[in-house]
Amino acid sequence: MGEDHVRRLMDVLAPRSVRGYPYALILAHRTVVVSNRLMDMLCKTAGLTGLPHPREVLEV
Repeated sequence: MGEDHVRRLMDVLAPRSVRGYPYALILAHRTVVVSNRLMDMLCKTAGLTGLPHPREVLEV
């Protein structure tokens, strides 16, 4: 993917952005976000309560 392709993509996304962030990504984030409370409940149910920070397993 070249610089020109990225610039064209940004030109398409710019009018559909909220404070510089593409609206489609805002909607995707709101749809899939997992709260800390829900993550704690899921980890407890899965028996992962021994981890100091359950989200560490999600970090790459």
